[in-house]
Amino acid sequence: MSSFIKYEEHLCCPVCGSTHYVEGCDHRDMVNSHPFRPEDAWKNEVITFRPALCENCGVAFNVRGMSNETRSGITANFNFIKPSSTGSSQFQHYVDTVAEMCSSNQCKVLDIGGYDGYLLRELSRRGFKNLTLLDPSTVTDGMDESMLAIRVVTGYFPDADPVWQARMNKCGKDTDATSADAGNKSDAAATSTSTAGTSPAASGTVPSAAGDEGTVEDHRLYDVVGCKDVLQMVPDPVSFMRGLNNVMVKGGRALFISSPLHVMHAVQSLHLGSNAYHYIARMGGFTMDRCYMVKGNGYMAYELTKAVDLIDDPEAAERFMSTPQLSDEEFEAEQARNRELIKYNLHISQEATHRFRYAVEYNHTRGREIVIYGTGFYSFSILDSLGENLSRYKFTMVNSTPEMDGLQFLRPDNKVEQVHWADSCLKDRHVPLLVLAIGSRKFYSEIIANLARINCTFDEAIYLSPV
Repeated sequence: MSSFIKYEEHLCCPVCGSTHYVEGCDHRDMVNSHPFRPEDAWKNEVITFRPALCENCGVAFNVRGMSNETRSGITANFNFIKPSSTGSSQFQHYVDTVAEMCSSNQCKVLDIGGYDGYLLRELSRRGFKNLTLLDPSTVTDGMDESMLAIRVVTGYFPDADPVWQARMNKCGKDTDATSADAGNKSDAAATSTSTAGTSPAASGTVPSAAGDEGTVEDHRLYDVVGCKDVLQMVPDPVSFMRGLNNVMVKGGRALFISSPLHVMHAVQSLHLGSNAYHYIARMGGFTMDRCYMVKGNGYMAYELTKAVDLIDDPEAAERFMSTPQLSDEEFEAEQARNRELIKYNLHISQEATHRFRYAVEYNHTRGREIVIYGTGFYSFSILDSLGENLSRYKFTMVNSTPEMDGLQFLRPDNKVEQVHWADSCLKDRHVPLLVLAIGSRKFYSEIIANLARINCTFDEAIYLSPV
């Protein structure tokens, strides 16, 4: 079968254009993060890519990797685990922090790439009324009262955003020309959603009070924006950030959540750490207030404030963008850490890798069942750590999603394993070796509680925490 993946090379940083970069080692990954039906096997494949770290802006990009054309086709058909059904504890920090950024529940909040609307549903339950979910593939996934306060917009940011459209019209700008400058042509500006409201506000069909230039509410800028697992998917994050500047009030707050720079996946356009976020924020007119790892789930959080308006005060914006927010010493200290990280294709420590290999070999040679709990990118990575010996092993693959029961999981050696729903596969059973192939301590707690609920016991459970 011929590969559907096209590769492309970058000889300079696609963000700042610099040719000063250091290359890392080759990485392997699977194209799609989720199990698949047998007839959809062609949609998944093992792919290699080589990252490089830009010494000017701090962005890591692929000197050779998946083309944007291929990535666009993949992300358009991506399926993600719904936080409303599993892993919701991972979103608690996201929900709480966005809520804290709001001065009151009257604040206007935008969620870009909001998936199944989990963030805004939770805010709605807390009394927030002015909520907009923007995503290119909103899918109705059941209605509840919390959705009535949410306006759902299907499309890419910023083109589809009604506030962006209204402001461009007010400024007399050509929205087609400006959209290219604002990053919406990325084809991967967000993940997928599965919500849709039925009220006029939720459906985006509010009668216009301002003619062709949008409703009255469309001219009110956003106070707070949430953006989870989005920016690393966008080929032009600087233009994306400038588009965000155009739809927010001055002093408005934004929260970005991303995986750490070294947690690299082939489907990502870029791999971003704190140096990269500082650069992208500055070039979009934002200050970086805080950047930190979220306790318990391994994600990085970046809290930004809009410092200057790019449209109303272009001279101030130019001065702002030309002034680095980090000292040379701070930038170099982070670069030194990142140079080391891209040298290795490691999601787990060497010590954890040795422990995992020993446990698998010990149980395999004794004919004991080995259960892998988890069927995502992290599962692929830890199986890849078994190296050449992987082909010798057989695993029982399980996860917490009943809809995935009977689907297939692609291993790094291109073999497939059938996926089982944990509740039916492990109920009232004893397992010799259980490997928790999940990257979050919060997921770990949920899984252990679920195993106790279904009366599943084990001799040994290994949780391989990320590096």
